[in-house]
Amino acid sequence: SWITNSILVALIFFVVVFSLQADELVRLRAIEGPVGTWENSSNGLSLTKATVRVKNTSAATAHNIQVILKVFRGKEVALRGPVVLEKYQEADFSINSKIPVTAGTRLSVRFKCDNCRK
Repeated sequence: SWITNSILVALIFFVVVFSLQADELVRLRAIEGPVGTWENSSNGLSLTKATVRVKNTSAATAHNIQVILKVFRGKEVALRGPVVLEKYQEADFSINSKIPVTAGTRLSVRFKCDNCRK
């Protein structure tokens, strides 16, 4: 019947669309850093600069990239850099800003993008 055919066509359509989307997922990796520059003053310790080199390790373009620097106690800062990385491309993401920190602060990053693997 036409209802069965319609359901079958819709099912095939969704399978094709989702398999194409899965092929376009990307993975971003920090290949250098994050590296910070620190300043100790009478006001305490501050992070004054942070840089991380990121690589798209996938065969698809990464879109709407956000690299977030995790500083301490839940504090996160968005790093500046390109919003698109072509397949296998690398780029630097950084920030120049005075961020108060505590001794022993460890920097880490997390990534977001429209087609990043979860």
